Amino acid sequence: MKKILTDNIVLKVLSILFAVILWLVVVNIDDPTVSRTISGIPVVTKDEEVITSQNQVYDIVSGDVATIVISGPRSKVDMLTKDDFIAEASFGEMSNVFAVPITVKHRYSKYEKDVDITQKTTTMKLVVEKIITRNYEIEAEEVGDMSSGYTMGNMTVSPTTVEVSAPESVINIIHKAVVEVDQSKYVENTVVALPIKFYTDSGSVVDIGSYTTLSVDTANVSLSVYSVKDVPIKFQTNGTPADGYELTDVESDIKTVKIAGDNLNSIDSIMIPGEVIDIDGKKSDVSMSIDISGYLPGGVILYDEDEIKVNVVAKIEQLITRKVSIKTKDIELKNAPEGSVVNYPDGNSVSVQIKGLEKSFENFDGDSLTPYIDLTGIEIGGETVVAVNLTLPDNLVIVNSPTVKVKVVDETETTVKETTSVTETETVKIKDETTTSEE
Repeated sequence: MKKILTDNIVLKVLSILFAVILWLVVVNIDDPTVSRTISGIPVVTKDEEVITSQNQVYDIVSGDVATIVISGPRSKVDMLTKDDFIAEASFGEMSNVFAVPITVKHRYSKYEKDVDITQKTTTMKLVVEKIITRNYEIEAEEVGDMSSGYTMGNMTVSPTTVEVSAPESVINIIHKAVVEVDQSKYVENTVVALPIKFYTDSGSVVDIGSYTTLSVDTANVSLSVYSVKDVPIKFQTNGTPADGYELTDVESDIKTVKIAGDNLNSIDSIMIPGEVIDIDGKKSDVSMSIDISGYLPGGVILYDEDEIKVNVVAKIEQLITRKVSIKTKDIELKNAPEGSVVNYPDGNSVSVQIKGLEKSFENFDGDSLTPYIDLTGIEIGGETVVAVNLTLPDNLVIVNSPTVKVKVVDETETTVKETTSVTETETVKIKDETTTSEE
């Protein structure tokens, strides 16, 4: 037996070496060593309380998934996926610059000896921020257009504020908290719950993120919806102008305004009382600006706040006096005794003074005076002074009541010459002389 083992020992050793080499060749041909990259392995965070316990929050900038290279027999490597590995980042090992080392290992230990892991992703990078709490007043903002004939009145928000706890970067860009009221949806008083939105100072919506908490996320808005109506503005005045002057008109730059309220049926104008416009003793126009909001009926508002100020002018003009001459032959006789003739001992004309505004004389026609005297009770042979009655437009007045002396005689005592001697055809003449009322 010994001889068998020791004979040709060199050949036997060479045979063993050759067999090993051949086995290795066969193995490498059938199951060679290969390398492969695996990506998208989720990184699990641990020990987050290192950050959260200090009233801070974090965002992962990079490293939330890991990439590795695995090496080993093809038979092993080819069957592995990202689910066969565990990637972890422990915040307890975080550096001063908020970098957390990542460790990747086999999920199943049976591959640890055959498959090697080389990490391509080694660090998770964080942004860490403080949590800040701030209160914001909730504003109600109108969007959309009201239905025709309606306007939005008061809007009351409840609660009036919202408490926001959020990362400092979020708090720093919040400019206001808003509930948006779509006016097109409402034609009567109502209460509606609306979501609270946050805006930057440039008008962009703020994404408050998952770390933000709100004391409330909706607010109740009580809406007062008013109907709208056009009404004129009317003015009263206080006192009277100086003697010889007259208030001719009250003018304003705004004639009518839109008002809004719950019930407008009984309102047909906005009246500015007399004590506001004092013209007592004035000789010239009185101008002022009036805030009409204080004279609106209860429960009524202005539709357009630009119309709150009205510029008013009380027009005051001086009166003038003009003398008018009336021919006695043009005076109509009423109730004269039968068979009588009326003579005018003091002449053939009567003078009368008429007062009014200058523009009132522009279309004045003396023929429209239609003078007459009433001779009721006067007998033939009598001589007396009687009033001359005139017809005047409403905008003119008589300064002195005109009178005329008449003598009533029997018509048989009057010669033909006396009754036909008057040939004038002009009945009324308005003299050129004009005086003011102060004459």
